Amino acid sequence: MLLAFLNWLRNVVDYSASARLSTMSTNRHLVYVHPCVINNQPYVVYPRGLQTQAPKLFKTLQSHFFNQGYFLKEDQRQGRPGDQHQHERRRWAPILLFTTGIFLENTAFAESMSEAHDKALPPHRQVELQLVSSNATKHTADELHVSLLPQVEPASSSPGQASRIYDILMQHYKRNESDPDYILNDFKEIANYYSRFPEVINLLDSIDKKKWHLTYDQHSWVTVASGNAFRVDTASVHFNTRSAAQLKLYNRCQNNPVCIASPADALLHELLHAQSMLVNTQEFLAQGGMNAVLYPYKHEYAIINAERILYTTMSQRDAIKRPQRIDHTGRLVKAQCPTCIM
Repeated sequence: MLLAFLNWLRNVVDYSASARLSTMSTNRHLVYVHPCVINNQPYVVYPRGLQTQAPKLFKTLQSHFFNQGYFLKEDQRQGRPGDQHQHERRRWAPILLFTTGIFLENTAFAESMSEAHDKALPPHRQVELQLVSSNATKHTADELHVSLLPQVEPASSSPGQASRIYDILMQHYKRNESDPDYILNDFKEIANYYSRFPEVINLLDSIDKKKWHLTYDQHSWVTVASGNAFRVDTASVHFNTRSAAQLKLYNRCQNNPVCIASPADALLHELLHAQSMLVNTQEFLAQGGMNAVLYPYKHEYAIINAERILYTTMSQRDAIKRPQRIDHTGRLVKAQCPTCIM
């Protein structure tokens, strides 16, 4: 039905004028914008002169995409909107039709522009979600704070729960011959650590029977979702039990333990991704999780918020400070053990 509606829109609007403002009526306006990534940040490129020619529409567009975590940039390309190079670009880059008016106010529809898409099956996709990004944070004035409330209950490990958690980790671990031998012992330490926290146990229980696996990766923490635009088939969590995550880069976080997540805590971030992908799949898709072009920042920020809540609850139980970040800027640092921060 959505494709039929988009096809109807295609007949109503002259696509050769995609970089210009089009008017369907006195109450509704259409403008094409181009989503892209610039320096690892999500941007929406809008037609040149839009702010001057249609200030009200521009203000609505600016508010709409700002609330979704996008920055705006005016189109800097030269040439007429109908030039051939623009049509070639639109064959691979999705265009967002931004509308404002009575019936479709503040709504954006994505159109792939592929004539064969209606008849083809949804293409297979793989989307990588990184724990940290090396680009400098824009929130240089922010600080990390952890307000520790009174402990809700003593944090003590449970041998029975630790054994069960270890079994879960091992069942999903895809071991390669080149993997370090210490990983199995690290899993035992992680399982013992996780057994102290009911919230972590619930997280693992929620994904235990789902299709996901753990893959050792010396250089990165990444969760890879495999599927298509309508479903997630599997999740692959790339981990390193000796790699901690320093989650801020500015000076206040130099040698500050509050800014660093241990490997065991970093793994929890990836497991939150897996839970979102495989348990809360529709929400994950609605957040742009399987977007093949743009990095799904809306999903990433939702996971960061879930991470903050989980870390805060854990800190209430063991009185150990953990990061409370607002973005995924950071870097990886070596750790001596899976629960160490350096």
